[in-house]
Amino acid sequence: MSPAYHDYSPPGNFLNVPIWLSSGISDRIAPPAAHDHVKNSMERTGFTQVRVEGFDGGHEIKPAEVQRALRWFRQLGKF
Repeated sequence: MSPAYHDYSPPGNFLNVPIWLSSGISDRIAPPAAHDHVKNSMERTGFTQVRVEGFDGGHEIKPAEVQRALRWFRQLGKF
């Protein structure tokens, strides 16, 4: 996201788009430390709403985590 932001220069309010990063604690493909690095990079770029959440598991999609993310997006959007 950060390189794309710099390359394409979207409007400033783009930095307020909420970003949810979900990381399996035992993920060997995209380990939690990589997610932390991405979050820090995005925040240095100026993104204001980046959240990293970990869960028990590996490199997988957990329906419960998707539901948590959707609740957070709804809460932020007030809808």
